[in-house]
Amino acid sequence: RLGWPVISDILERLLSALSHAHARGVIHLDLKLSNILIGEDPTDLRLRDFGLADLYRQASRAGKPTPMGGTPTYMAPEQIQQNWRAIGPWTDLYSLGILTYILTSGRRPFTGEDNDAVLAAHLTEEVPPLPPYAAATPGLDKWISQLTSRQIRSRFRSAPAAMAALLHTQKARLQRAKQAVYTNVK
Repeated sequence: RLGWPVISDILERLLSALSHAHARGVIHLDLKLSNILIGEDPTDLRLRDFGLADLYRQASRAGKPTPMGGTPTYMAPEQIQQNWRAIGPWTDLYSLGILTYILTSGRRPFTGEDNDAVLAAHLTEEVPPLPPYAAATPGLDKWISQLTSRQIRSRFRSAPAAMAALLHTQKARLQRAKQAVYTNVK
């Protein structure tokens, strides 16, 4: 399992990449661990496999519905329901929340006997709280919950908004750490 400093760096880079894509009207729709490439230099992070994004854009331009696609572990409710008019940056941010949960806990938030059970869980269940060993940063559970809300209107509307909240959470963590150091020194 990765430590929080590495995870937070990955999240910041992913949010930057998503912000860049979303500003150009591109919604990835298949954000998952295997679509993130990290080079030998950890600062070299790339998002790959925009195949679903291309299908979605082509279908949207033609005014046609697109077939459901994506990876069940990471799919947002609107994607599962094929509610293509509801797709937006928040759809990728939902997947980012699931990815964050997996990176920090080492496990998937929803499991089932098959993909249908996992998809149903995305539609009917909330992402469980992080296990105690994974709660690296106070406020991380809340951040993940906002990313993975089943209600679109409750999610962050953009990658920059999610980034600002993540940075605020990290700042609060640093302040608590400083307070603990000062308390122990006295």
